[in-house]
Amino acid sequence: MEKINLIVDAGKANLEQLSTKINSLGFNVNEIQKEINEKTKEFSGLKVNVTLILDKENEKYEIKVKA
Repeated sequence: MEKINLIVDAGKANLEQLSTKINSLGFNVNEIQKEINEKTKEFSGLKVNVTLILDKENEKYEIKVKA
């Protein structure tokens, strides 16, 4: 299980820097980025702490937002 802590602009996350790592674990970076933006858009204009938990074994991921 891989845990990645991020600080993103709410509603405007750009995971380009992490795309290689996320894709290598078998996850779709665009799907994850879209979901992060959806979950953080209510905090528009702020920096938001996001924890991304990638479970390669079970092919699941979880996004936790802490504003």
